[in-house]
Amino acid sequence: MKIKYLGTAAAEGWPALFCSCQACEKARQRGGRNIRTRSQALVDGALLLDFPADSYSHMLQHGLRLGQLRSLLITHSHDDHFYPMDLFMRMKPYAHGLTAPLRVYGNQQVCALLEEAVERFSNEEIRNWISWQEATPFQPFETEGYRVTPLPANHMKTEQALFYAIEKGGKALLYAHDTGALFPEALEALKGFRFQLASLDCTHGPADCGGTHMGLEEDASLRRWMLENGCAGEDTVFLLNHFSHNGGFIYDEMKEEAARYGFLTSYDGMEVEF
Repeated sequence: MKIKYLGTAAAEGWPALFCSCQACEKARQRGGRNIRTRSQALVDGALLLDFPADSYSHMLQHGLRLGQLRSLLITHSHDDHFYPMDLFMRMKPYAHGLTAPLRVYGNQQVCALLEEAVERFSNEEIRNWISWQEATPFQPFETEGYRVTPLPANHMKTEQALFYAIEKGGKALLYAHDTGALFPEALEALKGFRFQLASLDCTHGPADCGGTHMGLEEDASLRRWMLENGCAGEDTVFLLNHFSHNGGFIYDEMKEEAARYGFLTSYDGMEVEF
């Protein structure tokens, strides 16, 4: 399996849209991997994770053919993870040459937003090119040859955000964004997996923050738990993703700090095969 990180920032991007804090100014000055767009990833070129407004930019930058994709997993309905209006470009006259619909998997709020958009545009034709299915915690489903298990994220009270365990060909990927410290029932579910790669929320960077996101200390604690409980081994690749400028450490700084805890630090365009 292979994961490609198309975007690795939290909601505000990095540098943030209207910000002139030290972390944003430093990112502007150094450029390169210190510049982060809103989070999105692609597994094996076939399974898309989240759909922010930056998807158009990602298409251009990474040479993606989004019209060829058949499966999209959404973690939750926040705009930096789900921008449904752009999905409505997936029909004539906005798109030509499509051969099959895109299947969107998400929670109840994600599906409701898609239904609302159909009503807003008053165009039922979109149902020929997009379909959607509610994803429920602990209920696996099959798509594009992958077995996907949604798990409950500790992220918000207004809806049940999700993160995903993805399996194919005897390998497993954990994609755990956006979430704080995992719920006990989610930890229990992880015991049924042996992950070759674990990508964890690190919104708050070096800070041990608590709440609805994680920082490096919480990530390190989860890494230890996974190793102790057989969910991971010494060959497991651990990565950090979903960074906010409020964490303070740009990529150049974070990669060194994260390495001390056994983590790689993701950046826009990073590819990892496992």
